[in-house]
Amino acid sequence: MITTQLKLHEIWNNNLPSSSSQMLGQFQMKMIDIQTSLRKSTTQVEGLKRDIHRSKLTDKEINTIDENTPMFISVGRM
Repeated sequence: MITTQLKLHEIWNNNLPSSSSQMLGQFQMKMIDIQTSLRKSTTQVEGLKRDIHRSKLTDKEINTIDENTPMFISVGRM
């Protein structure tokens, strides 16, 4: 996708005045930054979804265990 954007930039560069060309370049860089941020955010959201799913599974398994079953014993400060 970035290569397509760069090719379009090259085509438009030949037909646009210098100031318009500079603005287009700035907008394209901003778009690339936003796409990178979006990918990062999407990755973080997916990780959090996995954490939620894992927590729900853990909660479900803990709820199936008898209440009198010891699962954790505090050992104090370490």
